[in-house]
Amino acid sequence: MNAASTPPDRDSGPQSAHAAAFEARVDTILPTLATKVDLAALRIEFREDLAKLRIECKEACAAMLAEMGRFRDAQDKALQKVIMWVMATIIALFLAVAGVMFGMANLVTTVVRPTPAHTALPAANRLVPPTGIEPVSHA
Repeated sequence: MNAASTPPDRDSGPQSAHAAAFEARVDTILPTLATKVDLAALRIEFREDLAKLRIECKEACAAMLAEMGRFRDAQDKALQKVIMWVMATIIALFLAVAGVMFGMANLVTTVVRPTPAHTALPAANRLVPPTGIEPVSHA
């Protein structure tokens, strides 16, 4: 074998520089990668945080439901007051209309119904047919 056919030395040349750079990069990245122990600790921490969030959500929901109950009670009281005033207005209106009708009925019966003093008119107020005019018969 001649010198041209011998394999190149692995410790020299551009490939060895690339290999050394790759090895340095792996040596710097490898310590930062998570291990199984790191992942297990992270899983436990995540589950604890999730449990805390669930408790906080349940407390917030309970507080919101209690506030909604108080709001609903206030709405019911206000609605009852409105209903009471509407019914009172309807009753007052009904009584007012009934009073007006009763007053009008009394007024009409007083005007239409003759009193005994009006039935006996004096002779001077009675209508007398004029003399010389004879009634026409329709026979």
